[in-house]
Amino acid sequence: MARFAALLREHGSTVRNIAFYAERLALTPNHLSAVVRQQSGLSVVDWLNRTTVTEAKLLLKHSNLMIYEISDRLQFPEPTAFNRYFKSRVGVTPLEYREGK
Repeated sequence: MARFAALLREHGSTVRNIAFYAERLALTPNHLSAVVRQQSGLSVVDWLNRTTVTEAKLLLKHSNLMIYEISDRLQFPEPTAFNRYFKSRVGVTPLEYREGK
């Protein structure tokens, strides 16, 4: 779990692919998922989403970056994908979050 956490700190806000982490840890995606869930109670996807959302919130509140720049920095294919992703997990759009709504 510690090695996964280290990879997550390094890549978690930009790489949301279980296979990426499994490969770097020399595990199958299923085994990685099982180990992470057993040790933390959360899935790999949950950890990836938490990491991405946390980074997005920090950038929205503590930077002057435009939302499309944050989307690009977090490696979303387009700003609308970032907007949908953020709203589905936080309940408000990135702009609404930034404005404190």
